[in-house]
Amino acid sequence: MTSIRFDKLETTIVSVVVVNLVCSVQIEQEHVFYCEEKREGDLMIKVPSSFISLYIHSIQIERMNNQQKEQERIISMIFAVSENHVIGKGNDLPWHLPKDLKFFRDTTNGHPVIMGRRTFESIGCKPMPNRYNIVVTSRSAESFKDSDGQTLSNIQGKLAFVSSIENGLQLTKDIQKVFIIGGTKIYEDGLQFSNELLITHVHSNDVQGDIFLKIFNNQETLQDLNGSHWNVLTEEFHSKEHDQLQQFDFTIKTYNRRN
Repeated sequence: MTSIRFDKLETTIVSVVVVNLVCSVQIEQEHVFYCEEKREGDLMIKVPSSFISLYIHSIQIERMNNQQKEQERIISMIFAVSENHVIGKGNDLPWHLPKDLKFFRDTTNGHPVIMGRRTFESIGCKPMPNRYNIVVTSRSAESFKDSDGQTLSNIQGKLAFVSSIENGLQLTKDIQKVFIIGGTKIYEDGLQFSNELLITHVHSNDVQGDIFLKIFNNQETLQDLNGSHWNVLTEEFHSKEHDQLQQFDFTIKTYNRRN
């Protein structure tokens, strides 16, 4: 085994050492790091501890930043639901709430949206503009046609067809905020991955519909279907008395998962 001691490190040598030294690191009494590298024949390189300390510190900071980014990633489910748990009727919305529609458009604008096949069909198999539309389906992209009869295909950054929510989240792993937008099965399956809920509570228990969703088993404790608990961060009430265009009163609430 050959040993080389660098008492004065040239910049070019440092860059080579940084790129190639990958294996074990040990501290000896004289505070010199031994960085072992496996090549054709074993090579032992001794580098001053001050340099390696800075290098290791930079790696630790990079890892912490990556972990922080991962922790900050928001997977948000957004939907409107009545007091009798209705979210849809005949593949359409069962109410007229233009202000809530605007909230949905403004909130999801510029972000990926994950949806099921039926939700995609309800919007005419046409990708929503300025969003990465990700459709969870067992069918191939070629089996879908838009309202003009054109066969669809995967379009990078605009439209993708995946077999699971997990695949959709993996596809967008470098994006900080992703929305899950329905329908019922996608919400139920996506709940485990979500750390934010944006729920429009429609204040009526007599809404007629055929598509239902119940996220909370206990509305008082905010325990969800999987046994997790949530906090209410914000809430904003909208009255139909102050806006005649709204069919019902409603409240938009933001929830986050309790640690």
